Amino acid sequence: MDGSCVQTGCSTDRECIFLFGDGRATCRDKVCRIGCSTSYECGGGFEVCDRGECVFAGCQNDAECRAVLGLAHARDGVRAECR
Repeated sequence: MDGSCVQTGCSTDRECIFLFGDGRATCRDKVCRIGCSTSYECGGGFEVCDRGECVFAGCQNDAECRAVLGLAHARDGVRAECR
């Protein structure tokens, strides 16, 4: 063990419901997902409904990435980049 954190993914729907605070959340292929039928159902403004699941719509600039990651008001030196 080297003391680093590693994302291992979800194992149950319950974990995803707790993480997102949304009863529609499910765990599939170790990834939490929220089901949808229209993009209107996907929260945050940075997600769209694609094949019945809310997915990240992508970014156009670094400021959007900071907002998506909850870093919009973080101290200087905390970075997020749109690639």
